[in-house]
Amino acid sequence: MNSTAASGSRLRWIGRAAAIAGLGFVVWRAAQTWDGMRDALLAMSLSSVAAAALLYACGALLLALGWPLLLRAFSGSRIPIRPLFVLHLQAQLSKYLPGGVFHFAHRHLASRSWNIPHRRLLLATATESALLIITAGLVASTLGDHPRLIALAPWLPTALTWLPDALLAAWLLTWVWHGCWARWLQNPTRWLSLPFVTLLDLLFFALASIAFWLLLPHQGAPLAEAAAWLCLAWMAGYLVPGAPGGLGVREAVMLLGLAPTVGEPNALAAALSYRMVTVLADVVCAGLGHTWGSGQNASS
Repeated sequence: MNSTAASGSRLRWIGRAAAIAGLGFVVWRAAQTWDGMRDALLAMSLSSVAAAALLYACGALLLALGWPLLLRAFSGSRIPIRPLFVLHLQAQLSKYLPGGVFHFAHRHLASRSWNIPHRRLLLATATESALLIITAGLVASTLGDHPRLIALAPWLPTALTWLPDALLAAWLLTWVWHGCWARWLQNPTRWLSLPFVTLLDLLFFALASIAFWLLLPHQGAPLAEAAAWLCLAWMAGYLVPGAPGGLGVREAVMLLGLAPTVGEPNALAAALSYRMVTVLADVVCAGLGHTWGSGQNASS
């Protein structure tokens, strides 16, 4: 095993350990506050859960649209949008498998049927991930010097003060470098691809944040604060290798961040409900993807 593979293996084991630790922490706190958490879950209205699932599913559809648009931007030919949009929906459930990366592999291998080169697929996938992390980080940075950040880690507020500038610089670097690498100068309209997909990502996080906020009892935290903690939790779960769907990591961050504002039982109820809502929305989107894909195959 070479050094790169060994480093990757160590990172995955560290990520798995972090996911298990986060999940264990959430289960422990749920056991400690079971009565309060149960009451918060029972008090949650079905209309709020249904609205949250619908909002998140709409956001997932936006993300599914963004990926083929990036592929088209990096491809020399006009690749089809609809089948790759459908493929993105079909692959999303694979992120819940151990390792948390099988949705990338699923999309990559299936997209080869359109003769898209491996390097173009890798470039589009890397850009998709970079844009999501940058967008989530910009929203999370609005926490600024939130007192809870100082309590969790004194260095976090300082890190968040320079994070927006660093992320904006990273976005510009991604835009310019990828544009030049993909020779967008030959087709000026492709320079609009990254800004448009970034807008789709912002809309996704806006819808996902509102969905999470609806699950908080009586919307007990301001929407902006709930959105910032959600995006910080999403980013942590996305960056931890080996955590399927960010399981354990995201719930732990939501709990640690919002417990002082809404109470620990309410924060736990919202975090666990949000996980159920997102899984349900992903199942619905995957079902839509397979339905639309079957209709597409029948028509062809």
